[in-house]
Amino acid sequence: MQDVIQERLSISEASEVTGYPPYVLRFYEKEFNLKIPRTDNNQRYYTEKEIDLMNKIKQLKERGVSNNRIKQELGIIPKAEKDAAKSVSEQYILRELESIKGELFKLDLILENLNQIKEEIDQFKQLASGKENDILIVENARLKMKLKEKTYELVEIKEKLSKGGRHARI
Repeated sequence: MQDVIQERLSISEASEVTGYPPYVLRFYEKEFNLKIPRTDNNQRYYTEKEIDLMNKIKQLKERGVSNNRIKQELGIIPKAEKDAAKSVSEQYILRELESIKGELFKLDLILENLNQIKEEIDQFKQLASGKENDILIVENARLKMKLKEKTYELVEIKEKLSKGGRHARI
């Protein structure tokens, strides 16, 4: 390549260096809107810059990159194509944003439902806690009544015993 720096290669010589046939070099010149320099006789010539560019295109093509993507890589997309690509990208992004908004709306509804369920559970817990307290109060009252009954029974038994003990002494 050192020779290429100072030399001007003809299309056939550039073809040998790049491995592309001359018709491919001409096609790529047109396809990628390349500014290949020309002599006074309007003959194309290739310098290191053009050879490097063709080699880069060749590497990208070997990797299976499309011509449109290569144009993007090289930064040589015409304005109309850039605008069209931008428009397509913007439309895609807008569709994706709308889809995301829809999903967020669904998530908001789910969150709202979950919050309602949580509130209902909290209310149920309070009710259950209140009922447990009611049950405990009732059970406590029942036990107090039973204690009073037993206390009265005990007092009656003591009275009978104390009366019976007096009768026995007399």
